[in-house]
Amino acid sequence: MNDVGSKAEAAAVLMEYQELAWAALDAATHQEYTVIQKRLETTIDDFNELKNDSFLDALKNSKGTITAKAVKDRLKRTGDREETDTLNEFLTTEATIKEWRKTCRVLWSDALTLIDRTIYPDNEDRDNLKEIVVLNRYLELLDDIATEKRAIKHEELELDKALYEHYPALTEDEIKQLVVDDKWLMTIDRDVHTEMDRISQRLTQRIKELADRYETSLPQFNQRVVRLEQAVGKHLVKMGFVWN
Repeated sequence: MNDVGSKAEAAAVLMEYQELAWAALDAATHQEYTVIQKRLETTIDDFNELKNDSFLDALKNSKGTITAKAVKDRLKRTGDREETDTLNEFLTTEATIKEWRKTCRVLWSDALTLIDRTIYPDNEDRDNLKEIVVLNRYLELLDDIATEKRAIKHEELELDKALYEHYPALTEDEIKQLVVDDKWLMTIDRDVHTEMDRISQRLTQRIKELADRYETSLPQFNQRVVRLEQAVGKHLVKMGFVWN
């Protein structure tokens, strides 16, 4: 769960744990699903390349897709052997992909049912089931959050609508209260407190500067000057300078 940062990531991790649990609970059907999935991926890649064939490329609609109807209609009109083979290959491959996808969906659905039947309080810790329970709960909570956000947004829109509809009915006194008491005075109060805080900070800083500057008193300075004069005088005497 530490690596999960979004709903999409949580769903992907959940799928991984579900596959691991499925493989542990029913290896045979999981192996069947894996084989079909690999074949399906390869067939889809080949199918996408087939769509670029010149015979099929000419059948693409404004959205860039090729419909089975367009291919069948063309089959009725063409007499070219190569084109006929290409169009038939398209239809056969498309049907195979749909069939394998349906089979995978059924196998996956049955696997989820098996996992759900297997999960219960005394059995959560085996075969990655605990992680599945946690991730399912996480996704449920994400859905709940999304639902609540939509509800809040809807209520806010309804509140705004009600306010807009109520504005024309406001009395002069109510308008004054809204503008002066609730808006202007609140702003003034905030600005005054901000300015007071600013002045207080400046005064505190200035007092600190003065305290640092006058930390030594004048008598202490005078005593220090006398000591320094005496020290200088002794040095001058040693150097041969004498004065009356």
